[in-house]
Amino acid sequence: MKKKIVRPMGRTIALIVALLFIAVPSFAAEDFFLYGNQGTANITTTNLIEAGGDALHASWFTAVDYFRSGPYKGRMIAATGAKVYMQSAGDPESWTEIGSIANEMDPGYSMDPAFIKVSPDGTKIALGIGYGKPLLVMPSSICENVSAAPLITVRWEDPDDDETQYYELATGVAAFDENYYDAAWAPDNKHLVINGGKWPGPDHGSGVTALNTQTGTVTGLLKNIPGSSASIAVDNNYNLVTGIGYKTTPVNRTGEIKLWKNVEWWNGGSMIGGNYDDQDRIVAANALSSAYLGFDIDGNLCVGGGDAFGVGGPSENGYAAVINHKVIERVAAEVPGLAAPVNEEKGDEYRQFAPDPCQNDTATGIIAFDGGISVSWNPTQAGACTPGSHSDNWEDGIVAKLTTYKLNDTRDQDGDGVPDCEDHSPGTYDQANIDSDGDGYGNVIDADYNNDGIVNMDDYNVFYGTYGTNNADSDMNGDGIVNMDDYNVFFGLYGKVAPYYNMEGN
Repeated sequence: MKKKIVRPMGRTIALIVALLFIAVPSFAAEDFFLYGNQGTANITTTNLIEAGGDALHASWFTAVDYFRSGPYKGRMIAATGAKVYMQSAGDPESWTEIGSIANEMDPGYSMDPAFIKVSPDGTKIALGIGYGKPLLVMPSSICENVSAAPLITVRWEDPDDDETQYYELATGVAAFDENYYDAAWAPDNKHLVINGGKWPGPDHGSGVTALNTQTGTVTGLLKNIPGSSASIAVDNNYNLVTGIGYKTTPVNRTGEIKLWKNVEWWNGGSMIGGNYDDQDRIVAANALSSAYLGFDIDGNLCVGGGDAFGVGGPSENGYAAVINHKVIERVAAEVPGLAAPVNEEKGDEYRQFAPDPCQNDTATGIIAFDGGISVSWNPTQAGACTPGSHSDNWEDGIVAKLTTYKLNDTRDQDGDGVPDCEDHSPGTYDQANIDSDGDGYGNVIDADYNNDGIVNMDDYNVFYGTYGTNNADSDMNGDGIVNMDDYNVFFGLYGKVAPYYNMEGN
């Protein structure tokens, strides 16, 4: 198939008149509390493909994603240099080339891979091959392409005019002329939601569109996102989150993440064509640079990036984070006085993951799969080993490390008959598994009655006021009365901070 693209200076975006609204029930599991606490046996570190892949095709980045469903479930797909790779079954460090990007005018052409994203059902792959270049959507059957034939061959009719180009596509591959920084599949496996920048330009603002990959129809969802582009994600309930990648003036809003509810965009709602600042449903006020956003199977929000140029405080570099799904739910619910952004100081709302011992990467990636999360980090050491600094840049030739925090649904470390993935106190024996205040911590380990992240005198005053009653929260052993037995448990937890337990037994 041969297609011509003429890149216009401006573009009118067609609006989808209506979209089918599908309600998907939310998940309530508490895997959030297991991340990083599931024991060393389920934490592994492997190598990714070298950025660029070979001497001819340089690339500063290796884009990766997991298959969550289908015949390749659990395996990864990657893009770097001029090639796309599939992870071999049973060997996390063995990769097979399954496709390439060819450019007849430049044999050394390389991708600047913005993203590679697999649809929820595992049937489609979206690949952003670089700024100003087509966005490719292809069937997962390309993973059987052992010949590694070109997915797209780019040609310029006039090599001095890069505004007009021709390209030839492999069978089954579609190309779209969309501005993109990052993208996410909607749960319908058909729509791709895109956060795209307006580079170059003095404001570097961005906007959000929804691309129907079957019809090519584009809906303009949001405009005038200040600053540079951030990532974007859609949860199983069709709630959409995106934000600001970098903006420091007049105030620092780098890493701001907002939420739009399903009915606002998935059913032709008021969000369509609106402005980013029309609402203030803020999930996070400053969470890294939000260069990576994605939801795990339980609706916890994964956040990555790095605020290398931040102001007003230490730069957020060298780690990734997970925000509890309960924060997403409360922000979406908009209960007056309660729909607050995530509190990054609270371990039951915000967890950091820093597998790099120096914690000095300019950006740290994070992706979720059905069995856990993986954090990508830069193992090179270019400068001082100073946590929070940004001395380790991503560039051609970097072999990134991938640390995977795998959740085992059948593991029961404390032997109380409750699997760790369902256990509110996975490191403490408690067959009752009672969590009376619903914060994800079982009563037997939860003496933080005001949920401020630490057990202190404020909590003691609460306990003292309920002594001798049948108060459910203070009844730590679940025997129906708050007495000396509960006091002894409380005393043992005094001074502890969230998450109040460690899966290695401390």
